[in-house]
Amino acid sequence: VKSIMTNKGIIQVLWKKEGDKLDLRYRGVNCLTSKVALEALCEWVCNGEVNGPEEAIKRLQQIRGYKVNDEVIDLVYKVFEAIEGEGH
Repeated sequence: VKSIMTNKGIIQVLWKKEGDKLDLRYRGVNCLTSKVALEALCEWVCNGEVNGPEEAIKRLQQIRGYKVNDEVIDLVYKVFEAIEGEGH
């Protein structure tokens, strides 16, 4: 578990590694924009579909009607920093 400080508050990122698979979850998000980003990130990471922040940001930009702003980009980088800091 790692806490990430954002402009919208504190988000807890939780993950568990089982072999090559990484199970990623989060808690404590009230902002809809952040929630959409985190839901997508969790799904993509758990399915092994993204391997880094740049790849995740590109995929977020492809979501129709979703605006990737500086806060979202910062959040994506912070999530990957948290999980990569643990040897992912």
